[in-house]
Amino acid sequence: MLTKFSRKRKKLLEIKQVDLLYASIPTVAFATIMNFSIFVYLLWDVSEHDGIIIWSVFNIVALLIRIMLTLLYKHTKDHEHIERSRHLFTFSAMFSAMALGSVAWLMFPEASTAHQNFLYFLVGGMVAGASSTLGARFEIYLIYALFALVPVIIKAYSLGTDVQIAMGIILTSFLFFIIMGVKKVSITIKNALLLEIDNTDLVSSLEEEIKEKDRANAIKSQFLANMSHEIRTPMNAIISMNQMALQTPLSEKQKELLTNVDESSSTLLNIVNDILDISKMEAGKLSLEHVEFELSDVLKKLATFTSLQIIQKDIELIFDIDKDIPNYLMGDPARVEQIILNLLNNAIKFTQEGEVILRMYPIKKDNHHLRLGISISDTGIGIDQESAHELFSDFSQADITATRQYDGTGLGLTITQRLAKLMRGKVYVESVEGQGSTFTIEIELKTQTKPQTTMYDLISTKDLNVLLLIPNANVTKSLDNIFAPLHWNQTLCRDTASLETLMASNTTEFDIAIVDFSFSDEPISLFLSNNHKFFHTIKHCFIFGNLTQKEALSLQPAPKNSISIASFLVKPLIADTFIKKISPFYRVSPPETAVNKLDLAKKKLFSLPKKHLLLVEDNITNLMILQLAFEESPFELTTATNGQKAVDTTLNSEQVFDLILMDIQMPIMNGYDATVNIRTDERYKDVPIVALTANVLQEYQDKAKEVGMNAYITKPIDLESFYFNLYEMLK
Repeated sequence: MLTKFSRKRKKLLEIKQVDLLYASIPTVAFATIMNFSIFVYLLWDVSEHDGIIIWSVFNIVALLIRIMLTLLYKHTKDHEHIERSRHLFTFSAMFSAMALGSVAWLMFPEASTAHQNFLYFLVGGMVAGASSTLGARFEIYLIYALFALVPVIIKAYSLGTDVQIAMGIILTSFLFFIIMGVKKVSITIKNALLLEIDNTDLVSSLEEEIKEKDRANAIKSQFLANMSHEIRTPMNAIISMNQMALQTPLSEKQKELLTNVDESSSTLLNIVNDILDISKMEAGKLSLEHVEFELSDVLKKLATFTSLQIIQKDIELIFDIDKDIPNYLMGDPARVEQIILNLLNNAIKFTQEGEVILRMYPIKKDNHHLRLGISISDTGIGIDQESAHELFSDFSQADITATRQYDGTGLGLTITQRLAKLMRGKVYVESVEGQGSTFTIEIELKTQTKPQTTMYDLISTKDLNVLLLIPNANVTKSLDNIFAPLHWNQTLCRDTASLETLMASNTTEFDIAIVDFSFSDEPISLFLSNNHKFFHTIKHCFIFGNLTQKEALSLQPAPKNSISIASFLVKPLIADTFIKKISPFYRVSPPETAVNKLDLAKKKLFSLPKKHLLLVEDNITNLMILQLAFEESPFELTTATNGQKAVDTTLNSEQVFDLILMDIQMPIMNGYDATVNIRTDERYKDVPIVALTANVLQEYQDKAKEVGMNAYITKPIDLESFYFNLYEMLK
């Protein structure tokens, strides 16, 4: 039982109890009138009429007092003076009880035992019935019961007959037990009301906590949006100008330096995106795209990113992609890439030597759906079982010292797990400390209805004789998935001893040789030269290795009897890359997909007839980038440095622009307000207005759509998609 409570709870309890008491008055009034009528009707012929009239007036006054007090209480709801309201109710209940009890003296049927017994039971019944209306406050019920029933009990004892004394005893026992019962009921009601008060307080506290959390989330989201905007604005200048510089004639060294800048910028951008992703996930605002994409494009990007990361490490990076996975899929390619890249980055980060293997395989597939299995295994530091469950917590790494030793925010695995769940999948890990880890992901994608054509359809290599000089069995297995559709005849040597045996007895004329850079202990160019008689008989010789080994090969002096190298195959090797490398030698030119996609998108856009564009941007550097992006175009450009100038330029000019690129955060007038104002001109009802901003949160994109913007392009600008999107709007 709750016996101790704060002053506030005590007052709230008293308010609820008094509310219950006053709420019962309409019921009490109805019951009083009914019982009053029964009393008068049955006792009129057996009691003094003067007594009945006095008793009736007494009860009517008592009832009117209670009704008036109830109306006053409901009208004022004076909770500040709740004790006064309770005392007034107590007085009215006592007065009503006295009126009821006075029946024993004012209208007692002296001559009729039957009517006497009826009076006893009727008064007792009214006392019992009052337990439901007065039980909220035990002391009030006690006063009512005593003032109503004690006069009747005294009257019964005073009559002195055996029957009346027996009735007095019965009524006394009844009074005792009803009082004890109501006391328990009162305690139950009290505890129920206290529980209701506590629950109300708890709900209020929770609601306040939710509001506070929403406010904090709003502040955090705004902070992250501002932080993202402030970081992305200068990054836009760095990345965009760097991309433009990479399109100009460069020396190999310059290209290498600018490529490193590009990769470092992308890394920084990924960190910013990771923080924003966590924020979106916590707010439940992260949604997935559902678009057509090619798995080969995702693999190419992964191969490009990861091949650069293993340059300083003695790691064999292997992509083992099952040949039965469809290439044309539907889903969110950026998020699929993000999931795999997060795990690959971790594996490479925590592995100093050995292998990192990406395996992809179909778990279940039909004509429309694919459950894709992805595993990333490494021979790195591994983790103990106790630390494994912490891996998917925000900002966590298995060992806190690992953050300093290996760098990283600790967000990658958290994001990976949440993205996998959004794709109806899961992530789990198996690891042995000191031996390595395997992270496995399952995700669901859809397959496209278009025919699943591949790069293999562009070449013909059936029945070619191919020599593989690959020492690593896992590498060989990954190559088997690439080579299987080619239907050629493979011969494998894992070491120089097996190659010497082959050369001594070989009668096969090989069309292709694929030689791993690490096949021999001696430099690869010297190894080929020392065996030039054999390798000269092979039509096309490919060297297979990482970017460091490619650089090393270019620096090796050409030995006597050097062997011509057809091409260098960079690890990790994927099917599309390999096909492009060998296609020049086997009757089919590289397909259009081999053309630089950025150049292709730019060429398509700039092939359009002359257009008039309005560029609205307050940052001078970003404005210059936009102007440089259109430098080779036939378009006429007009600039404005804030929203107000954009409105003035559009509404006060006879020139109607074909497209407007609009920054969002600008002084004087922002891009949203500028768009609303421009749309008031009928001439600009259907003109594309494109938001060009560093704000990447969904609410900003929703606002852009709401005010009438046609598209939303985020900074840093990806020139390929930028040119493509503008082409689609202007064509």
